[in-house]
Amino acid sequence: MSRSRRFDLSVYSEALAELVWTLNAGQGEFRLLLVRCNYLRLRSRILKRLQKTTNLHIQVVQLQPQDRTLYERIREQVDQQQPDAVMVLHLESVRDLQMMLSAANQVREEFRKQFSFPVVLWVTDGVLQQLLRVASDLESWGTTLEFAPPVSELISLLQRNTDALFSTSLLSDKYTIGWQLGHLRRQEINTAVEQLQQLNVTISPELQACIDFANAQTAYLYQQIDLALTYFQSSWQFWQHQTQLSSNFPQYLNSQNLIYHPHLRTGVLHFYLSLCYYQLAEQNHQHYTQYVSYLNIARSQIQSCLDIFQSYQLDYLVAKYINLLGSILFRLESWSDLEKVSQRAIDLQKLYGNPLRVAQAYGFLGAVALQQQQHLAAKEYLHKSLHSLAQLKTPSPLTGRYLLQLAQVEHSLGNTQLAIRYLEIARNWGISDNWREYLKILHQLRSHYRTSGQYLEAFLIRQEMHSIMAQQRIHAFVGVNSLQPPKPAKLLMMQWLGINSRIDYTPEIAQEITASGRIRDIAKLIERITRPDYKLIILHGNSGIGKTSLITAGLIPALMGKNIGFQKVIAIVIRPHANWQTILIDNFITAISQTPAIKNHCKNFPTSRNSYQSPDDIFSIFQTCIDHNFRLVFILDHFEDLFSQEICPEHKQKLLQFINKCLNILAIKLIFSLRSEFLTFLQQDSQIKSISHLSHHLSNQDNYYHLQPLTKETAYQLITTLNQTHHLGFEAKLIQQIINDLTHNNQISPLQLQIVATQLQREGIKTLGQYQKYGCHTHLIIRYLYGIIAECGQENREITIQLLRNLTPFPQPHPELETKLRQNLSHQFHFSQIETIITIMSLAGIIIIKQNTDYQEYQIAYTYLYEIIQTHLILDVKENRSRRG
Repeated sequence: MSRSRRFDLSVYSEALAELVWTLNAGQGEFRLLLVRCNYLRLRSRILKRLQKTTNLHIQVVQLQPQDRTLYERIREQVDQQQPDAVMVLHLESVRDLQMMLSAANQVREEFRKQFSFPVVLWVTDGVLQQLLRVASDLESWGTTLEFAPPVSELISLLQRNTDALFSTSLLSDKYTIGWQLGHLRRQEINTAVEQLQQLNVTISPELQACIDFANAQTAYLYQQIDLALTYFQSSWQFWQHQTQLSSNFPQYLNSQNLIYHPHLRTGVLHFYLSLCYYQLAEQNHQHYTQYVSYLNIARSQIQSCLDIFQSYQLDYLVAKYINLLGSILFRLESWSDLEKVSQRAIDLQKLYGNPLRVAQAYGFLGAVALQQQQHLAAKEYLHKSLHSLAQLKTPSPLTGRYLLQLAQVEHSLGNTQLAIRYLEIARNWGISDNWREYLKILHQLRSHYRTSGQYLEAFLIRQEMHSIMAQQRIHAFVGVNSLQPPKPAKLLMMQWLGINSRIDYTPEIAQEITASGRIRDIAKLIERITRPDYKLIILHGNSGIGKTSLITAGLIPALMGKNIGFQKVIAIVIRPHANWQTILIDNFITAISQTPAIKNHCKNFPTSRNSYQSPDDIFSIFQTCIDHNFRLVFILDHFEDLFSQEICPEHKQKLLQFINKCLNILAIKLIFSLRSEFLTFLQQDSQIKSISHLSHHLSNQDNYYHLQPLTKETAYQLITTLNQTHHLGFEAKLIQQIINDLTHNNQISPLQLQIVATQLQREGIKTLGQYQKYGCHTHLIIRYLYGIIAECGQENREITIQLLRNLTPFPQPHPELETKLRQNLSHQFHFSQIETIITIMSLAGIIIIKQNTDYQEYQIAYTYLYEIIQTHLILDVKENRSRRG
């Protein structure tokens, strides 16, 4: 197939002449000209030709993805010097195009008043459709010209773009999956195909195979793996057939003809087919037979890829792709094969000097040595891996894996503290893209903490692990943990090969929020946020009602990056700890760097904590956000912490001053979230009363929003939905009985429901008969309670049970509780043991901590726990004592 590299501009001479005539005729007055052109290179060449054929001073305005107002962007660039015409490019790349066009439509008279020159908008078909839909008045002012390529040009364009994919795979030194063309180029491919179909043009089999390859990469990128496989296989079949005709291709390969060789293209396709099956294995990780089957297919495909490249002595391509085989063998635990592949990989990677691939190869050898209990060798290999990763410009997610393996090595060598240190460093790297490996890090660290008696730290890790598993939809219920928005698993391409995904993650509202009817509460809260008469919202409810879950899994995803009028929302959650300001800054930086709808508008904002040294620095950045049409929503969760002894009056006063200043800024909204019993503290606190503006808002009862428990209907809908989506197998009679048992005054505590449902899942109870054998929900709660007691440590078991006993049925002040425990226990204990137990029980939803004027008071969270504690737990203590006696 002929591959023309440039557009033939002679076919556009008539349209180009009309464009020049229109610009000349419009001198001295405003005219709007819409130029339809779907192809970037064509547009670029036409602009160059235009500049050569006219003496007009044409000001080019190149829009950025974060731009929001068309009129302002044009005005900014023409203020210095009045041009003869303005050409606006890249409308198709604007993130909030609908908002931009709608705003332009509203100020269209300003264009006519302020701009005495033609304004040319270069538009694609997609942009033109949006213009007609949201800015029809402005569009009606315009004259439309079109630069439409003829059939030969469309075919040439398709060939160039799809050839570029094979070129990158065969020539580049980077792993790539299709985004090197960019979103706009992929759009061009789709547009060109559609136009050829409209013209009834038959696409050649070769070109169709190239288009299938491009479509497959896009499908893989968006995790549509089955669709990607279909396209990849279709493309492979064509090129595999072409290998039988390889005599038509030169035997000598060079950089010019390399990318067109059918045999090498089949090699590339084997690689991508391997990736797809590798991804399918990950998706079926819990189904061992399918998991291994997909891995073996992936292994076969990547081996075919390497064999092809090796047959042509293209060692640089073998080096490029061999580590995928290593990662598959690692998953299959084929240690002897992995050792051979790793040695070969190291020789190749050293030759071609890619630090990431060198690190991976040594990492494979480290894993093999660890499995063979050659701990010193494993230690050496893993240190080499980390040394290679340190040469990279950006951190690699593989660092956590190698630190985890180093911790295993050091533990085996008896260096427990060093092992813990490695695990703590690995944990600080965060979840990265591979949550499974992060869970392994947490699991081992938790085990070390429990062994060393650090029970609170171990319990906090347990909560984090449960939260991650719920977020990844491994568990349907989260127990006492707060709900989190679902987070899609990243492609293994990015996880294992150290590549950052180009697909932005936008948080979604958790399924539990929607199924439980809490979406109505979110809608009401957002409605208040949009209204100017609500500067402050006080969200309150009983302990365990789900306030934090509503915020993190519902309100934040609903707000982040959303538009309120012409403003985009940045929502930040903080807790009123002593270090609240640091938390605020960190969460603000996270919001502007990880939310795609925001980060594209905040590229120049400082992302280092050092840039926010004082309150003035913070408010300066906030004002910059507001100037860029952002609305800030600060959510102070667990606001009752403000009244605890942990925050000193000075820190408390600084936080209140921050709140007061926020209340005086129109584009900032505040939400306090706290337990209902703390409303009295909120309204009577002397420091709060001294701030008249805040006190005024607190006195307005309209600012309060009471979060209610679940109803029988919403609770039933919640369990039914999760039962279906997670394939739990709960029978309908069981669900109905659970709802009946937990209902009190037609209401159900979300926390109690989560605890019971979590135990059902943990115990494998699926039928009403099994449930009744367990003694119904009370025994499930007992088993949950015993599990939490075990979290406090075996040596603290009796202290924990006595502590709970002394809190029933009446709350106990801190000093009296310690005295009673010393009277009831036969052995001495340290006060820190009580502190740890109380904290764990509080985090587990068993105990509520109340703040009185001079001391803290503790009480059992639910009255239904009283009988359980007094009857079952105390009997357990007596039996243990009698056995010891």
